[in-house]
Order: sequence, then C-alpha cells, then structure tokens
Amino acid sequence: MEKYNMIIVDSDERYIKNLMNYINKNYSNIFNTTCFTDYLYMEEYIKKQKKTEIILISLELFKDNISKLKDRFVIILTESLSEYDGHSCIKKYQSAEKICKDIIKKYEVDGKNIEDNKDTNVITFYSPIGGIGTSTLAISTAYSIGQMGKKVLYVNLENIQSTEIFLNNFPKSKYNLSDLIISIKNRSNNFSEILNSSINKYSDLEFYYFGVTDSILDIEELTYEDIKDLVENIQKVNLFDFVVFDLPSTLDTKYYSLFQKSNNVFISIGQDKRSNYKIDTLLTQLDNTENFLFIVNKLNNKKEQLFPRIVSINAKPVIQTINFYEDIEGIYDIDKCFEICSEFKEDIEQIANNVLDY
Repeated sequence: MEKYNMIIVDSDERYIKNLMNYINKNYSNIFNTTCFTDYLYMEEYIKKQKKTEIILISLELFKDNISKLKDRFVIILTESLSEYDGHSCIKKYQSAEKICKDIIKKYEVDGKNIEDNKDTNVITFYSPIGGIGTSTLAISTAYSIGQMGKKVLYVNLENIQSTEIFLNNFPKSKYNLSDLIISIKNRSNNFSEILNSSINKYSDLEFYYFGVTDSILDIEELTYEDIKDLVENIQKVNLFDFVVFDLPSTLDTKYYSLFQKSNNVFISIGQDKRSNYKIDTLLTQLDNTENFLFIVNKLNNKKEQLFPRIVSINAKPVIQTINFYEDIEGIYDIDKCFEICSEFKEDIEQIANNVLDY
C-alpha cells in the first residue's frame, strides 16, 4: 500500500500524543505522521512541506481558509458529524484502530480524487515598463513558491533571457527551451519526454527552470498558437503545481492566449507619469483584465506616488508594494537577495502566498 504523509491537529495534547503513538507503532508502514496542537504552527509548516496528503484536524481548530489548500485532503475529528463544510468527518472518540481504518477508507475513496484532479495553475508576470524589475519579481516568486514546498516551473519568454544571472547554481540539462519550442512547432508527440529532459532543478527545492534558448529567434518566431499549445501541453503533463511565465516588456498579440489562460497576471508598475501612461495604454488595449493584479515595484517614498488612472478609477487590486531596497540594488542572485534583505524576502513571500491562496 502507498505511504501517506499525514498531519494531525488537535489542542488536546494527551489525545494527540496517544493517537500518534498508536499510528507510529501499528501503521508506520502507511502513514508518515506529524502533529500540532496549534493551528497556526500547522499552517506555517504546511507552506514549507513538500507533500502532505491528509490533514486530520479537530473541529474546534478547523478554519475556513484551510479549504484554500486545494491539494490537501482534510478530515475533521468530531463527536457525531459525518460532514462539515464539505469535508469528511470521523468520530474522534473511538478506538485508534477504527480511526486509522476510517482515514484510509475515506482517503482511498475521496482523497485521491483531489490529487488526480489537481490542475497546474498558470501565473504570468508582465509589464510594458522596461527596467521595472518584472523578471526579478517573477523568478523570485517562483523560487519562493518552491521554498513553500510546491512544485513550480519558471518559464522565461524574453528574447534575451536573464535566468542565468539569478541562479548561482546553473546545471546544464540534456535539452533547453529551444528544444521544447521545436517540439511545439512540430506538433510532435514527444513533448513530455523533451520537457523532462529540458528542465533543471534548483538546489533541493521543487523549483524548476529551463536553460536559455540557443537563439533569440526561437522566442521571436513563436506564434499565438505555439504559446497556446505550450501552456496546454505543460498543463496536460501535470508535473507541476504552478507554472510561472515571465514575459518581455513588448506587448505582442501572441501573448494574449497566455493572459487568457492565466489564473493570475501580475503587472508590475512604477510611480511616475511615464509608467502610468504605459499601464493605462496597456489596459485600454485589452478586452479582459479581470485576472490582472498589480504590484508597485521599486517604490521611492521620497518621491510622489502616482497610480495609473484606469487602475484607480476601476479599483483594480494592487496586491503588493515593494520598496526600493538599496542594499540589493545590482544584486541578482536570489539566495543573496533573500539573505541580505529580509524585507524583500517577506514582500516576495506575500506575493507567493497570494498565488497559493488563489
């Protein structure tokens, strides 16, 4: 039988200790078990944990926002309920043996459907403003999502790609993004094989990326249909929880399909008139911007902060404001940026949490 990672959350320390001891003694071949008596500690742990199939939690500690963890299977310990807020329940006060059997049965019936139906969320970072730091935001957010235990693929679609300067450990895979683009253009049936042979894994994180393209023409020659197929094929192989696309500042109609397919499109904006003009122009050119979220980047508090007119009038969501941090200006290595500037790291983690909470 497959082995499952399970978290038990209950404020009754004696109860949770006895249950965990029984599981470790009799079901260690089925469950890897971690327990908490505080919901917030569990929530912090689960953001960093690579994989947790089951959360067994007491009713009094259950929180509505736990349902945001779409790839987790939640079972609630109650005295008599069979279901609560759409989640399965089992009786708390029964034999530990019966509890274990109920957990296995419920997960085998209902829990695996959550894993099987899990979609790869598509996240896109874009800005018409060159030099505003969009690539830094995109790759840092993908990196942070990987630190939180989610499997994330970063895809840089700039003509001249900057991926190498952000990562201090850049191994070479058998193929790179150019090979994947060829597979897409040829509409070949070996996409999954090429994808697996093209991605690089960064350090011990679930953060994956491509080696840079062989030629800038590889990106330039992509069409609307190519990008549409690229996104759909990445989702179809279902290897990742998230795929983060990093677009060039040039607005090209071939990227419209990516805007449409994205769960969220993060638009980085500045605080000056030129920046505002470009953002307003962008928004007037697009028919549907409901999935657009805005990030003010490199904010200088000593200068006047101006917002794009259309963003202000339509109350578009500005989900994060990131200050200009002089300590990391000119430093691109993500590890070093996070180490030197904890404020920047926290800003990026808030964006990553926004992605996870979608």
